[in-house]
Amino acid sequence: MDLQNEKCVMVIIEKMKEVSEIDLNYYGIAICGAKKKINKLTGSMPLLR
Repeated sequence: MDLQNEKCVMVIIEKMKEVSEIDLNYYGIAICGAKKKINKLTGSMPLLR
């Protein structure tokens, strides 16, 4: 496996910004694979900071 060409991202629903930690249910997906394919799928999504 060539780690320089691999990437892993987690896509998490917009609703998580509005929910308090106590009531939080996690909804999302983790995607791992070739960096070019992952960037194509997630490149236009905003980052959580």
